[in-house]
Amino acid sequence: MKVKNVIVIGSGKIAAACIGILAGQKVPMTVVETEQQPLSCVRLISGNLRLPYQSVADYAQITKYLRSIRKNTLIVSANNNYLFPGEVLNKRNLCIVNFHNALLPAYPGRNAPTWVIFEGEDLTGITWHIVAEGVDTGEILSQRAIQVGKDVTALELTRLCMEEGIKAFEAICPSLVQGNFSTQQQDTSKRKNYHRSWEVPNRGVVDLTWPLPQIHRLLRSLDYGRVPVMPPPRVHWAGKTYIIRKYQLINALSGQHGMIFRPGQLILQDGEKRLIMEMERRMDHEPSRINFAGNETRARLAAN
Repeated sequence: MKVKNVIVIGSGKIAAACIGILAGQKVPMTVVETEQQPLSCVRLISGNLRLPYQSVADYAQITKYLRSIRKNTLIVSANNNYLFPGEVLNKRNLCIVNFHNALLPAYPGRNAPTWVIFEGEDLTGITWHIVAEGVDTGEILSQRAIQVGKDVTALELTRLCMEEGIKAFEAICPSLVQGNFSTQQQDTSKRKNYHRSWEVPNRGVVDLTWPLPQIHRLLRSLDYGRVPVMPPPRVHWAGKTYIIRKYQLINALSGQHGMIFRPGQLILQDGEKRLIMEMERRMDHEPSRINFAGNETRARLAAN
């Protein structure tokens, strides 16, 4: 169907980029931001383009609004936590597309970059897909692959996914508006590693019996810089719990293997590599918050 109206639902960098791309299609557009942000790039671009904008935290209100739509409408879901109910998905005048930061059908659900890194994948990517009743099960519109670097953090991988997602959306946007796009069914037999927002790899605890590369993957999978997507990693030592604040993997100067514990520091060495973890003891009253203060990736995550 050729659309008469467009609604962008979401927040952050990728939602803002989609708004900018759609503005070139000369179709009436409304923006609904689902996450409350003090410095919202979505609100900023909506204001610059003089688009109707709402910041809505009440999901029931969003459902009521979408149910009321009568025109043929394209809904673009980008970095959006609102789950479209069946009563909205079943409306024939709505075409709903969603951005996902993994190569579906692998890694559906939340925080896919975390799980891709933790599982040691060499390849991931992004998917734009039609929204269906099952989470991340809809027909595929576009996919792009991304190589997973050996030292990449969850924040860095998320940014790479956003960049590829924006490029992919720019390519498919005209066909979405004209209603002449094609899709591909997902191979559900390959669906794996579905995770919810509250799940954390190994509960965020460093297992000192693991090989050093696996420990490094855990640390990187939780590392979203200063953005509180995941709790900070912890390690148990001599009956006490420590929060890992900084970590660094370097080449070892000798072929030694072992573990060194010093006040505020734990060093692991496997012969070729040395993993240095700066840490502090966790007190019972301390909240679980992320603060990788020593990493170079400090900027706020602007979107998935």
